[in-house]
Amino acid sequence: MDTLKSGKTALVLCGGGAQGAAEIGFYQAMTELGIEPDFIVGSSVGALNGAFIASGIEIPDLKEIWAEISGLKLYRFNPELL
Repeated sequence: MDTLKSGKTALVLCGGGAQGAAEIGFYQAMTELGIEPDFIVGSSVGALNGAFIASGIEIPDLKEIWAEISGLKLYRFNPELL
């Protein structure tokens, strides 16, 4: 209960691949409302976004990162696996 009374705000980001793009939209909405997180936690792709956000990467740059991601970049063909 004490943590609820602290007035601190946590940005909790989930895993799930493409959900990472949506998380940037949620983060943008928070900042537009003047809500800045005191803590950032994440799992999988959420941890990656959390690291980007915590390092100070601006929202337009985060959007650009996600706009450039494609299946081919994520899952490159590796003939050695055949």
